[in-house]
Amino acid sequence: MEPRTVPGQVIAEHASTYGHLVDGLLAAVGAPSVRAHTEALSGVLGARLRFGVHPHELPLVAEPEPMGTEWTDSHLAHELGRAALLRPSGLLDADTLRSPSWHQARFGAVGLITDATSLASLYDDLSRPDGHVARLLGGELWSELFRTAATGTDGFLRDTVRWSLGFQIDDNGDLGMGGIGGSCAWYSPAHGYALAYVTRGLHTHDRVTHLADAVESTLRADHGAPALQERAEG
Repeated sequence: MEPRTVPGQVIAEHASTYGHLVDGLLAAVGAPSVRAHTEALSGVLGARLRFGVHPHELPLVAEPEPMGTEWTDSHLAHELGRAALLRPSGLLDADTLRSPSWHQARFGAVGLITDATSLASLYDDLSRPDGHVARLLGGELWSELFRTAATGTDGFLRDTVRWSLGFQIDDNGDLGMGGIGGSCAWYSPAHGYALAYVTRGLHTHDRVTHLADAVESTLRADHGAPALQERAEG
């Protein structure tokens, strides 16, 4: 299909398409799929990151449950959001998302099935120049994960966003991504931690925002304690 906009002039997250585009490129050069690469990386990390779970893992998959309509309202209020999320059909349908066929489907990007520990382990690893991700990508490409590749108003997110190669970079330098429904993960170079929050209750990101504030408040208090003690002793 022809591009909806002039290439290079508009920024918009491709929530339901870019995984398939990447798979197409890999297939064209005879490389393993996104699913296969992710499975291999999971084995190295000792994590469970799946684009399509194995049949014996189906009982482990939590069933998502919408908590109102707030998790979709803002996206479906504009044409680009509807175009991104309503094709293919079923991405916002709870019954589809609870089905074994969806759990086993190879659907790049939004189709990732994982747990919080595994996702946090991935972000911790990709933050390290000696990590498995860095070795797979090579130093030059790995460093691009932390550099801004595009910035501007994202037509899908309806907000000003800085994108690296696949991740958002916020004003504090945190590298990560949030998913529709409330799940989110990131690495914070300022505080030196990786965090992942996954939920079966589909809602807004308010919950993970409160969690992040609590974590960073605790880290600031812990880092400040030795200095306070030194001043007290001095």
